[in-house]
Amino acid sequence: MLVALNVEMAQGYLYARPARVPPLAARLVTDPTPRERTNQAGAETAHALLEPHESLHPDYSVADVVARFLNVPEIDYYPVIDEGRQVLGMVWRREFMNRLLYRYGYDLYHRKPIRQLMDCQPIVADLRTPLETVSRLITDSRKGFRKEAVILVENGRYVGVGSFTSLLRLITDIKVQSAHYANPLSGLPGNIPIRAELQRLLDERRAFTALYLDLDHFKPYNDHYSYEDGDKVIRYLSHLLQRISGVDFLGHVGGDDFVAITTMMTRGEAIAAQAIAEFSGGIASFYRGEDRKAGVILGRDREDQPRRFPLMTLSVGLVNVEAGTLTHQQHLASLMTRAKKAAKAAGGNTWRVVHSAEESTEGPSSRRPQPILR
Repeated sequence: MLVALNVEMAQGYLYARPARVPPLAARLVTDPTPRERTNQAGAETAHALLEPHESLHPDYSVADVVARFLNVPEIDYYPVIDEGRQVLGMVWRREFMNRLLYRYGYDLYHRKPIRQLMDCQPIVADLRTPLETVSRLITDSRKGFRKEAVILVENGRYVGVGSFTSLLRLITDIKVQSAHYANPLSGLPGNIPIRAELQRLLDERRAFTALYLDLDHFKPYNDHYSYEDGDKVIRYLSHLLQRISGVDFLGHVGGDDFVAITTMMTRGEAIAAQAIAEFSGGIASFYRGEDRKAGVILGRDREDQPRRFPLMTLSVGLVNVEAGTLTHQQHLASLMTRAKKAAKAAGGNTWRVVHSAEESTEGPSSRRPQPILR
């Protein structure tokens, strides 16, 4: 957000720890609890880019740095780090050497500390920053791809670098994999990415809320109208869910079933309420005038008996997963299904919540492979 607003100066604990002499500014992007949707970039973070890299002290002389570049021609940059491992800047070979090529350039600067010639605003990212955020930071930067690497930190302290080449390769691989497992109708991640994301959060002992969203009376609608019309409803729900803020991950199980995940547990019920409100406010437009007026359509139930069905509604089952209370996504899937069934039993356009802390006993059956959320 700060980058998008072109804010060039900021203060706060995530930028630098308190110090008598504040460090020079560095552009730090950190997201301790990433809220980027993982639909495309999966669970990958900047940690996947991490490479150890030698750094410089800000008091090194320009002559010392020139010697380093000349002696190690394969190195194109050096991070500048203080005694507390705080990032102060970056020295880029090409810009640095070009500056010294000017007349009297070397004579003027060779005794000066490197802090006077370094780039004071390198791109810096926390190891936990999602790859898509890092990529967006680079492309939105006024420097763009003129640079070659991002400096990586953990809790504000320097740990290494990540090359733009590695970032591009990883994002390309992730997008190819995401497309392979995506639901063809909605383009959202399918069962395999959903299972992987749920298991990742459980393995990391994260607290989160998983929402299982399911349409009521969708099959009678398909039978009464057409599968093409049913697909339009599915796409409508998909687009609606993608617009809701606070959703970190959105997947399409198949048919009219969706899964949403938020790491802001206080947002879970608000997400459910917004989804229901927006869906119920627009679904009537998918019915013909006479059906909207009647509020029902004619169809057949599962016993093939004629029956009147109301307009479609949305049921949402939520599971609040407290950190460390579950270990297997299969058990979580069964809790999500239970919560969804409770919501459907309540009559539609409602939600029901299950708390994992109250359901954390995992019997042997929870370890048996089973279709997710079916």
